Amino acid sequence: MQWVGGREIDIMAPIRSGLRALGRSMSRPALRGASEKRGRITVRVFDGRRDPFPADTALLARIRDGFQNEVFARYARGPVLYFEGLPVYDNLGDRYTVVLRAEGYEQAGIGGVRVSPDETSEVDLMLLPQSGRFNFSGAMWTQLRAARPRLWRLLTNGVEEDQARRRYEDAIEMQALGIGGLLGLMTAIEQTPLGGTDVLAFMRELIWQEPLNKDRFFAFADPRLLEEVKKGVRGGMFKRAHGHLHPGSTSSYKEVRFDGANLQLTFYEKDLREIGGMPCVKVEVDIDLYRDVISHYLLEVLPHWGRRGHTDPRAVYQLRWMEMRRSGLLGFDPPFTVDS
Repeated sequence: MQWVGGREIDIMAPIRSGLRALGRSMSRPALRGASEKRGRITVRVFDGRRDPFPADTALLARIRDGFQNEVFARYARGPVLYFEGLPVYDNLGDRYTVVLRAEGYEQAGIGGVRVSPDETSEVDLMLLPQSGRFNFSGAMWTQLRAARPRLWRLLTNGVEEDQARRRYEDAIEMQALGIGGLLGLMTAIEQTPLGGTDVLAFMRELIWQEPLNKDRFFAFADPRLLEEVKKGVRGGMFKRAHGHLHPGSTSSYKEVRFDGANLQLTFYEKDLREIGGMPCVKVEVDIDLYRDVISHYLLEVLPHWGRRGHTDPRAVYQLRWMEMRRSGLLGFDPPFTVDS
């Protein structure tokens, strides 16, 4: 189950319909047994600034069990919501879905929340304002240099600082989605551990394109990045991915740490550039909203096919933040927010 642009999209609808039928067909003794066990979910709600959601804004909360039976639907006020008395079935029914909506905000939700009688399941959700805009007030050039020097350095490598600053500031003014997507992806590689450091540490020179891509960027990287990613495959952090959607590529690898919003690194090993005496390899960086191949193709690739569409970087920001929080990691913190 995924939420993109506030819309709940479920290509597994036929299977879920079958689950509902299975839930209805469960014997009465089984249902009575389930009702003896109860679980709890605590939901913390945040806005696009990564701040607690306003307490004076009503939230419509809907909770469904793994059989897609709605067990809770009512208005509440945040930023923390408590749901108790949720049936525990000791089977697939314990994988709950939480969906929130509020007036003026896109719907948000998350599935696969396991409920048990022994502990409270905790969920962090981010609601973005409808038609939300990137706010770069904390990412001006001098601020970025002081607060996020590694991102700033990649933006300047290979060009004079004046040129780097001019194109960056022009992009903030004229290409908000493009620079938002770039800063989000740069933050993601900064927060992805690899080879005793992180993915960003292997990047040597950004390939600046006009206009900026909204959902990917290219760079030249230390060739050791590819070897470390291959080690990550053996360690269960990456998996081999299909590269035929990336013409000219020689290999592609997808992060598997999260249920969604995973990093993908695609290599072009025949495209080299010597930087600092080292032959660096061209790499493409993007994030797929969907972890499984079928969802990625049907819901992310095909809708954009032939019309040069792009994955919305605001959706990437929202989902990457929620998935990192779900995994117990530090929150995704690019140098921007999404405001109304």
